[in-house]
Amino acid sequence: MTRRRRKGGSEDAFGVIVLVGALVVLVPAIRDGLLGLATVVVPIGLAIVVLALIFRIWRDRPRQAAAWSPPAVSPGGTSAESLKTRPAETMEARAVRQRLYQGVSAEQWVAHYDGRAVTESAQVAIVPPQETTASTPPAATRTAVANLPYAPRPSFFSKSEGAFFTALQSAVSGRYLIFSKVRLLDLCQDLPWHEVAAFNRIAQKHVDFVLCEPATFRLVAAMEVDGSSHRLRKRVERDEFVGDLFRQIGVPLIRFPAQGWFDPHQVGQRIRMAVRPAG
Repeated sequence: MTRRRRKGGSEDAFGVIVLVGALVVLVPAIRDGLLGLATVVVPIGLAIVVLALIFRIWRDRPRQAAAWSPPAVSPGGTSAESLKTRPAETMEARAVRQRLYQGVSAEQWVAHYDGRAVTESAQVAIVPPQETTASTPPAATRTAVANLPYAPRPSFFSKSEGAFFTALQSAVSGRYLIFSKVRLLDLCQDLPWHEVAAFNRIAQKHVDFVLCEPATFRLVAAMEVDGSSHRLRKRVERDEFVGDLFRQIGVPLIRFPAQGWFDPHQVGQRIRMAVRPAG
């Protein structure tokens, strides 16, 4: 309806322009007998008529479509409208939505997705989405990682940590679950969103070992193996903060000096002395 009204309005405007131009030409000519003012007004009227004709020709010129028209989807196939009526977004609907942002119409993508051939008039190369797995990462990612100096650690534990872990396994003898290199953030309850400073204080810190009950995963105790770096000033301040944090959350923190061998009996005794009975 809008296009028809606009077109009708243009026709009326064109008629008015032609009528004005004709009146401008005829009225002075009739009144003055084609003399006097008519010699000036007639060219102006003719110019108005010519401009109106040029405007009419320009308006009605054949317009080339800016983009191809999408091919029709077969009546028995899936259409974009039918995808919108489904209760949940399926992989097919998600693929259609993604292709809409890439300049490909929903009808074209659905036609390709359903196995129907897309007409050659479309002249658009449609590539189905490829699933990527952990074994086949994108080429860009592989190239970016290949340029970085990543390499595996020779051992997950340092020499002292490995010796302590062996002694700790013997000391707890299956009574507790042992976790290593645990972030402090994972040992505390979730912080409110506005506690940014508190989050930053513990986000990059961890403890060497944590003991949990097997059935409930309740925190029992945490242990640190302190090497020579713990005597540095910044490390001392860090250790004091970590100690205060564990006292606040009510979990004992047991520190052991780094060494090449640990006595399982002494490790177990210190754990029993530090752990308070539950309940």
